[in-house]
Amino acid sequence: MRCPADLPQSRPATDVLKFGVWHAVGLLLLAFGVSQIAWCLSYAARDIDFSHYYITANILRSGGDPYSEPLQPHCEALGLVYDDRIPVGTHPPLIIKFFACFSWLPLEKAYLVWAFGQAICMATIVIITLRIVQVSKAPGANLAFAGLAVASSAMLAHWQFSQVQLLVGALVYAAYFAQTRQRNAIACGLATAATCFKLYPIVLLPWFLLCGARDVRAIGRRIGAALAVVAATLAITGVDAWHGFVTRGLPVI
Repeated sequence: MRCPADLPQSRPATDVLKFGVWHAVGLLLLAFGVSQIAWCLSYAARDIDFSHYYITANILRSGGDPYSEPLQPHCEALGLVYDDRIPVGTHPPLIIKFFACFSWLPLEKAYLVWAFGQAICMATIVIITLRIVQVSKAPGANLAFAGLAVASSAMLAHWQFSQVQLLVGALVYAAYFAQTRQRNAIACGLATAATCFKLYPIVLLPWFLLCGARDVRAIGRRIGAALAVVAATLAITGVDAWHGFVTRGLPVI
């Protein structure tokens, strides 16, 4: 005969209520965030920044120079938003090379590929954040946090302009997660990849290089990983592309 202590215990009513509230809040926030993102999908393909990614990638694919060929004729031909403050390409070569992988598709289909990639990056950021921060042990609290992240104005802004910050953010978050797991060389490589895509993560590299390093050999392994990523980037894009970016693209910014 089983003792009363061994019998299944019913969940207190307060716990059930908290469970329901957290899930309801999370689902409402997710629904709101997804609806806002869906609204962005209706116009972002023809707006900046995706329009610039698409055009400069196609200029590169056709053998042209994205940092000297005017964007205006291409925008007018495709009915895309043009900003006269940005007459030529201004994005680092790795971004343009990345978009060239699918810019051969018609505009709308190419944007759907990019939107799917952004969704993966967004999910990566949320999941890694939950793993690192451990928001709460309350049932459903993680769902509420995920909903809050998806519905945030910062997340919406990225979808409105279809920028690469979600990709860069996912790389930086992955680098930090690897660092917390003592995968320091991998972390440094990921942070370097983020820098190759969008330059500004370079301010984080000293931390990834030095944090927790016990000796010169440990630092050397991290530097080796970073240099391997830089070498791979140059092999993919070519050195001349970076010269064009520095001399003709960056001054526009």
